[in-house]
Amino acid sequence: NHQLLKLSAPLLKHVTQCLTGHFGQKDAQRAADILFFDIADQNPDRRRCARQALHESLGELEHKLDDDNHAISGKFSWLFSLLHTKYSSDLAASAVPNLSRALVFERGGVLRAYILALHHYSERVPTCESWNFASVLCDLLSTRPHVCRALIDRFADVRNLTTEVVRKEFDKCISTCVEEDSNDIIMFLYVSNKNRYDKSEIKINLPLLRACIVLISNWRDGDESMDENDATAAASHIFTRDA
Repeated sequence: NHQLLKLSAPLLKHVTQCLTGHFGQKDAQRAADILFFDIADQNPDRRRCARQALHESLGELEHKLDDDNHAISGKFSWLFSLLHTKYSSDLAASAVPNLSRALVFERGGVLRAYILALHHYSERVPTCESWNFASVLCDLLSTRPHVCRALIDRFADVRNLTTEVVRKEFDKCISTCVEEDSNDIIMFLYVSNKNRYDKSEIKINLPLLRACIVLISNWRDGDESMDENDATAAASHIFTRDA
């Protein structure tokens, strides 16, 4: 291992210089595209090697987060360090779509880090208009319910973030007239508090509905984040007690 590290040191230095902008914008973009393409590869070894290369290249850079609850350190610090490089917007533009695709492969701590990082990017990095963190998260909950149940049960920060995001998306369906989508279905909402919800018929995106169901299925009595105002409680009104 020591010999291998010694042999790869010049290459690693070159990758670091590329990503940090030493050779200009084009080389930074090219290096980021190569590594982040592998981040979303179906081969787990390629994904692991790409993560290691990014960690070795960017993990030691100075980074600072405003939100301590979403701080990621250690082997995933590169997810936030890349935002402090010279061409951070270009690196983030490559990271966002590939990390979003990588969500279908990962689980546990890796999946947690990617979700928190994507949420961080959505609040601080200009991205293409077609990318929406809430939609990505709802799709993930919808397509990988068992993995997501284990994730939100294990990590409180992911559970709180997921509940917040899904609740806001659910409230949008109730309080605003959203554009009709092919995935929309019409549901009749039973409301016990008409001061909060005054519509009896709503259109809700199917992935969002499934995301609500995943949260309901993982709702444990005593969860501080899951009170009567959260998406889980709101979604529970969709179904009758006998359903």
